[in-house]
Amino acid sequence: MQFSKTEITKIIIASIITGFVFSFNQWGDETFSLTIGLLNLSMAVFICLIIYTVHALSQKIAALKSACETEFDLITAKKISYKISMGVPKYLRYIGPIITILISLLSNGKALFIAIATFNEKVIRSKRIGFKWTNLKESELGMIAFAGPLSNLILLVIFKALVPISPVFFSKAVFISSTLAIFHLLPLPKFDGIKIFFGSRILYLFALSFAIILIVLVNITNALLSTVIALIIALSAALYFFYISNK
Repeated sequence: MQFSKTEITKIIIASIITGFVFSFNQWGDETFSLTIGLLNLSMAVFICLIIYTVHALSQKIAALKSACETEFDLITAKKISYKISMGVPKYLRYIGPIITILISLLSNGKALFIAIATFNEKVIRSKRIGFKWTNLKESELGMIAFAGPLSNLILLVIFKALVPISPVFFSKAVFISSTLAIFHLLPLPKFDGIKIFFGSRILYLFALSFAIILIVLVNITNALLSTVIALIIALSAALYFFYISNK
């Protein structure tokens, strides 16, 4: 379980693009300041590097249970749609990063849309002896995908607890990790959210409700209490959905 050179390169690219977006309007208060801008950009990129690395590593660890491997990737598009087989030009294939940058530029940094990270799974057939299915089930893929946003939320709690040590750095880290957690959970093509949704509606409901409640509460009370309350409410919602769906 290790990162390939290609993965490392893509994690760095993802971190630079996302860091750029999160620091777009932080190049000075009233007048432009290159020093302040570069400091904020470096800080944001470093935080994103931590988040994406842990995100990818978490999914690799989760994949071991299903005897498969995952590879961190950037969101791309090779075809216009499933119905239209027209290929996308190479310079436009990295559609996720392109859209992310364009929205930031066109809105002057006021709008956020992060469509950067995804993963590709590779089944190790020789190690799936004893499994009912040779290929991954949607539920297994959903659990692997869930490990990514969950790691974002765990980092959110850790960053929140560390805010007193360095308010500026860790407050920014809290904001970035919480924002990325929500975007990763969106049920859009290539996102973790769509894989969780089709893997298990109950798991998706738990993940989304846990994320939203935790993010709201963590700005009101301490990290530990926020986690406990969010966990109780999210579990209750998931169990209720399970009950009514099997009634």
